[in-house]
Amino acid sequence: SQHQAPRPAPRLRVQGLAGPGLAAALDFEVAPGEVLGITGLVGSGYEVVARWLAGLEAPAAGRLLLDGRPLPWGHPRPLRRAGFQAISGDRAASAFATRAVRENIFAEALHGRAGSLRAERARTADLLRRFHVWPGDAAEAPIAALSGGNQQKVLLARALEASPRALLMLDPTAGVDIGARGELYALLARETATGLAVVL
Repeated sequence: SQHQAPRPAPRLRVQGLAGPGLAAALDFEVAPGEVLGITGLVGSGYEVVARWLAGLEAPAAGRLLLDGRPLPWGHPRPLRRAGFQAISGDRAASAFATRAVRENIFAEALHGRAGSLRAERARTADLLRRFHVWPGDAAEAPIAALSGGNQQKVLLARALEASPRALLMLDPTAGVDIGARGELYALLARETATGLAVVL
């Protein structure tokens, strides 16, 4: 008889999540390589859950654990440092619109580090190829000059440049055409295959 491989230990675990906008307490877990989708009608609570998970607000109750380690609510920086990144489909709030694509990827405020300009340029060129950003020579162009889908690919590259263990994506294909939407999901599948845990 065939034996099914045991499910890996959860990478991300949420227990007893509760607060305004949520009708009942929420529990879930995501293992490495899994994508968990949370959805509902506007106002059903998924937006507030995303804000809590991104560290933008704190819930009334609940625990958030990454690889068994408790993380604080209401503070995005400790979440990022621990390896939990977030991406929003609201590019106006997520991207530095007038800054270059390279500067968006290596924003010191997000990663707390800065390399040499030469290293940043080389790494940006590599990421634009890897994430199929068009045009491929857009490293020094303002990110706002790119299409919505290509901006979103840059934001995905920025989040993954930090080598996260888990990723929150809030409506990442909002305002993105169908072709770019397919590309974004293919890129996401590629990253989850390496063990990334995703809440979508």
